[in-house]
Amino acid sequence: MLGRYGRMWLDALKRSAPEAHRTLKHDGTLMTLAQENEQMAESEEEQLLSDMLQQSPLPDGPPLARVEHFASLQRRAQEIAQSHLLEPFAAFDAQALSEDETTA
Repeated sequence: MLGRYGRMWLDALKRSAPEAHRTLKHDGTLMTLAQENEQMAESEEEQLLSDMLQQSPLPDGPPLARVEHFASLQRRAQEIAQSHLLEPFAAFDAQALSEDETTA
C-alpha cells in the first residue's frame, strides 16, 4: 500500500507526464517506481530529521515545548523531502503553464 509520498509522486506524474504514466502503468512498473520513490522520500525525511535534531536538539523544559520543537523540525523535514520528490516534475508543470498562457 502506498503512503503519502508515493501517492504524491503518482499524482504528479499523472498530471505532469500523462503519457509516461500510461506507459509505466501499461508495462507494469508504475507501482514499483511509486514504492521506490516513497521509500526514498521517507528515508530522506528520516535522515533530515535526525540531522536537524543533532543541529537543534530538543530543548530542556516543559514537554509541550519539546513536542512543538520536534513537530516544527518534522514539518520542515517533510517539506524538504516533498520538494525533492516533486522537483523532477517542476519542468513539466512550468512547460504546461507556459503553453496554457500562449494559448489563452
